[in-house]
Amino acid sequence: MGLWVASTLLLMVAGDSLWLVALVFAGIGAAVQGFQNASANLTLEFGSRQDLPARIAIANTASEAAGTVGPLLGGLLATALGYEAVFMVSIAFLLVGGAVVGYYVPEPRHAQQVVIRPRRARTWRLRLMKLKIGYKALIAAAEQEIETLSLDAARQLVSDSDVVFVDLRDPRELQREGKIPGAFHAPRGMLEFWVDPESPYHKDVFSSGKRLVLYCQSGWRSALATQAVQQMGLPRVCHIGGGFAGWKAAGALVEAVER
Repeated sequence: MGLWVASTLLLMVAGDSLWLVALVFAGIGAAVQGFQNASANLTLEFGSRQDLPARIAIANTASEAAGTVGPLLGGLLATALGYEAVFMVSIAFLLVGGAVVGYYVPEPRHAQQVVIRPRRARTWRLRLMKLKIGYKALIAAAEQEIETLSLDAARQLVSDSDVVFVDLRDPRELQREGKIPGAFHAPRGMLEFWVDPESPYHKDVFSSGKRLVLYCQSGWRSALATQAVQQMGLPRVCHIGGGFAGWKAAGALVEAVER
């Protein structure tokens, strides 16, 4: 704070003759003031995922008296990770060799924001977060509890009137790849709501008593989904190992889906 006051007094007393000195002092003070927030923003952004995002934003609150240099420290840290500034919105700034130096503005009207993106095509991985259990372990655990049909066994059930194939994939996947002939489409995100008879979204097919054969593209989503509905109490449910990708690769029948 003292540096900002000093720079302001220099501007008032000496006028334009010492503007550069005042600017430098103000920049140093603002950078010190904004260090904690800039660092905290980086920690929040990078600590929430393993892969660095394509673009990150570092911003100050409008009430901070850090001028334009509040995000400076965060920007410099990001630059060290291979990012470059795309643009900066601020009250006033001076761009010199990739570093931003600003002067003190008592109450900025708007928050300052620096948006940056990777300078080079590379992948950074941070080890700041470690999951308790990964997706592979989840799938492996599910497969210990559910029935998995081989492709040959699944193909023999296509014409069985007591069997319903349930496609869990995204609608765009069906339109692009097709589906198992006669399969009922139940997007994965709605499955539990469609299964529960007490849900307002319940679908009768899930209370028909027929054997349900779930599948997705690779057999991962269907394994977890089969485990979930089995835990809900749905009887006679299984899934196809290898998913629809294996089904197509085996030359099994495919029904086209219109867009």
